[in-house]
Amino acid sequence: MPEILKEYDLRGVQGAEIFRDLTPGLKLLLDDGAIGSIVINPADGCYIVLDFTDSPAEAGRSGEEEIVYFEEVVGVVA
Repeated sequence: MPEILKEYDLRGVQGAEIFRDLTPGLKLLLDDGAIGSIVINPADGCYIVLDFTDSPAEAGRSGEEEIVYFEEVVGVVA
């Protein structure tokens, strides 16, 4: 499992604020084990668009862009 970066703690009250400010290029780990890079963050604290680089559950998902909601994100990874 990739290392989750502590400086981007998405838990608790501040989690939505941190999520809102995530910048394109950061990599996120999702609850299904997929990893993707942020392409677009509309800064609404609700969703982002990821370009998937790894998706153990769905091999065909790699290289695809998809809208991801806050609840699906485990954390920012190196």
